[in-house]
Order: sequence, then C-alpha cells, then structure tokens
Amino acid sequence: MASSQSKTAVVVGGGLAGATAAYRLAQLGFKVTLLEAEDEVSQQASGNLAGAIHPLVTADWNLRSQFYLEGLQATLRWLKPWWHAGLIKGEHNGLMQLAMSPSMEKRLQSSLRVMPENFAIWQTPKQASERIGVQTDYGGLFFPQGGWVQPKSVVETCISHDNIEVMRQQKVEDIAAFQVNSSKKNDQAWRVSTANHHYDASVVVVATGALDEPFNSQLQLPIRPVKGQVTHLAKDKVKTPLKTTVTHEGYSVSGDFGLGDEVVAISGATFEAPDMTASLSLASQHHNEALAAKAMPNWLTDFDSTEILLGKVGFRPTTPDHLPIFGAVPDWSWVTEAYLQRKHTHAVRFYPNQRYQAGLYVSNGHGARGLMSAFLAADTIANSVAGAPPILSAKLRHAVHPARFLIRQWRKGESVENLENR
Repeated sequence: MASSQSKTAVVVGGGLAGATAAYRLAQLGFKVTLLEAEDEVSQQASGNLAGAIHPLVTADWNLRSQFYLEGLQATLRWLKPWWHAGLIKGEHNGLMQLAMSPSMEKRLQSSLRVMPENFAIWQTPKQASERIGVQTDYGGLFFPQGGWVQPKSVVETCISHDNIEVMRQQKVEDIAAFQVNSSKKNDQAWRVSTANHHYDASVVVVATGALDEPFNSQLQLPIRPVKGQVTHLAKDKVKTPLKTTVTHEGYSVSGDFGLGDEVVAISGATFEAPDMTASLSLASQHHNEALAAKAMPNWLTDFDSTEILLGKVGFRPTTPDHLPIFGAVPDWSWVTEAYLQRKHTHAVRFYPNQRYQAGLYVSNGHGARGLMSAFLAADTIANSVAGAPPILSAKLRHAVHPARFLIRQWRKGESVENLENR
C-alpha cells in the first residue's frame, strides 16, 4: 500500500463506478479527487430514478450467474445499512421476476436446482399477483433479497465522504506516469491532465463509462455504448402502486423518487444500439409501457394514448461477453513482449504472470447490471490498493480482467495491435 505521504487518488468519472471506487479509497484514508467532465455527477445510466437489484438467473448457473451472485452480495453489503439509515432512495422490498415465455419459465424453474438454498421462491401466477399487488398471468421467481435503489442517491452518499473532493467540468485529456523522486526506484505517481489543470496522485481509477472512446481505446477496453430510455409514470398513469420491484421483459418500480405525483413509477429500459441520439422518443416510451402492460395488464391506464414524453436517456457501457471490466491495468509494453511476440500455442504454465502499471486501475463495462457489479469492482480495487487478499476466485478474477479480450484474441492466433506505445 502507498505510504501515508502518498495516499492520494484521482478517480475519473462521476457515475456509480467512479463514486463507489472513490468511496472505498476514501475509507482507506486516501485523499480522493473525483473528476467529472459534466456539470453534475450521474449523467448517464447512473442518473436513472431507479434500478432493480436482482441476480442473473441461468438454468446451469454459469460463470455470469456466479459472478453476479457475488456482485449482488457485495451490493447488499453496501446498501442495507444505507437503506435502513435513510441515506439513499430505494426499498429492500424483494423482487418478482416474471417468466414471460414457456422457455423462460423452464429456465427459471431449472435454476432453482442450482442456485443457493432459499435464495428464490417459485410463485404461481396467483401468488405472483399477490406479491406484486396487481394481476399478472405469469408465474416466476421471487427474490426476498431484491429491491430497487436510486443510483444517483448512492453516488451522492458516496461523494459526501470527507476525504472526497469533486471537481466538475473537468474533462480528462491525458493520464501519464512520472517519477516522483529520481533517486528512488519505483517511486512512481500519476498525472491526470485536463484542459486547465493537472492532478497528481499515487492511485488513479478510470471509470469514464460508455462515451469516452479515446480512454477506452487507450486502456484496451472494447466498450460499446448502448442507449437506454426509461419511462417516468405520473400518478394518473398508474392504477395502483406495485408492492415489490418487478422484472419482466423490462423492469417496473413504484416508489418515492422525490418528485411527488409527477413521477410515482418508472418502467424500462430500451436497448437501442446503434442509436446515439440523446433525445427521448415516443416510440421508446410506448415500447416500455407496452412491456409493462403485457406483464401486468391492469397496472397502467391507457398507455397508447400518451403523447407527453417523460423519462430519461442514458448510455450503458457494454462489453462483448456481457461482464464488466475492472482491476489493475496491465503494463501493455510488457504484455507485448511476454505474450504477443511469443507463440500463442504453449500451455498456460509456460507464460509468466501478468504485470501491471502500478497504481492505475479501471472500472468500466458495467452495462445494464451496474448495480450488481460496481460495488464489487470498488471492493476489488480497494483490496488491491491495500495489498489485501483477493475477494474473487481466480476464475472470476479472470472473467473480469482488463486484458482478457486481448489475450483471448492472441490465444486464438488472431493478429493483435502492437501495444508498446499504450
């Protein structure tokens, strides 16, 4: 761990990934500067009024399900005390996942045999209707540990830590290492530069999300931004509040979002790649309302007559394998020499372990499930900075490793760009 004289950190990005990383570093005693490019934090999907807290269910409980179970447990460790203390908006009111097709019903029922005991309860359509508080024709799984949270309220709670200073309108242009003291070996720090200032620190976490293509490219992150529109529902649009959070072919939440009768529920969210327009659309709003109406036909009033646009658009940072990217950033020059310039066909044991750029970390690619991964990413990064044992198993660490896509490409014998200048 860094010495007390050098316990400074810069976190780039004021969304959920950046704020949680900043909070964990602040708890370690670091003086943290969080740089946000926009006027305010939580400008993309982290600014949604609500997000659902739930696992990823697969019939065989595969690697992604195992990862998101670990992520869900980390999320609950963070959020439960804040929920109970009233520090964040949201409810720990369970989550009902409706099986919207015969194949999904089969998958959800099969998953009960492999998921942890008492983790979920199968519900018939009648039982599901009682759980939700409105009629549904679909059964599914009820997760007692599920619920919803407002991501922005989590961000605000994180950045209120006394050790965190937030600097807005600071778009980062460069991150470079430099030697603090030429007489001391390995005495390295980082300089984060914006248009009108620079910030020096021993630790840097890059959590810039979907839209910062230059940094995503520099860090070898194959991030694809995917537009999502969430629909806000006023009191006159909803016949009765939902008693629990619901996922169907989308998700729906009733709650107190701090906006009174103007917004009493939300439903979403669309996936609209490659559309990069930031504006709301009536077609997307009707799509969200139609999915909610299909799952719960008596919940909404006449949705197809809506002409007033109410909602939010954000861009999710997604990855090719639908898992996030977090941890220490590899030393790309060393990767080129140790791996890419050697034959790719040897057994793994013949290659040296990865080397990393000391003090440089990334947390990105959290996609639509950022509420089930960003907290775990922050815990993992903080543990690494502190020199503590890894939280995740080797299998799961490899699954989210920042170099995994590059290594997979090389191991397949595909050409890989020279990284020596990265």
